[in-house]
Amino acid sequence: NMLEDIFRSRGFDITLIVDSFKGLDRETVEIYNIEPALYINIDCDLYSSAKQALNFIFDNNLLAVNGLIRYDDYNAVKGGEALAHRELAEERGLEFEYLDRCVFKYKGPKQ
Repeated sequence: NMLEDIFRSRGFDITLIVDSFKGLDRETVEIYNIEPALYINIDCDLYSSAKQALNFIFDNNLLAVNGLIRYDDYNAVKGGEALAHRELAEERGLEFEYLDRCVFKYKGPKQ
């Protein structure tokens, strides 16, 4: 994977978690010893799934400040991932920098 190679070449330890989870909860974070990521790919399509995934990520501090979040279907489904992202940023007072059509850099809480 190109992203893996880029991160590894810069000295980052890469752990890919490809698995089915019983649920998105604190126990999952502890079982897999998940730490804040530099890159997260969201492929949920629907608003409700994207919202649940984003809440899980930010409830558990799983995206590092300056980390990237990419949406597979950001504009593909009206009211899907794009709406979930905008609501998350507004509701939690989070700042993101738009980098590309579906990639955002997490800047942290708005100051």
